[in-house]
Amino acid sequence: MRELAEQLTELRKEKGLTQMQLSKLCGVAQPVIARAERGSVATSTITIEKILQPLGMKLAIVPDE
Repeated sequence: MRELAEQLTELRKEKGLTQMQLSKLCGVAQPVIARAERGSVATSTITIEKILQPLGMKLAIVPDE
């Protein structure tokens, strides 16, 4: 969970977006984005997909190597 949280933060910052700007783009409340970036609570895959869309990314499950 922590790795995903760090990746969300990194992607958002690479796009030069604040949490509030991302919130407006993806339709997810800013506090939900903050919690997802902290990794403090489990975030649904649907919510993660909404957050990733304006960042130009998709959620994927890949085999463990």
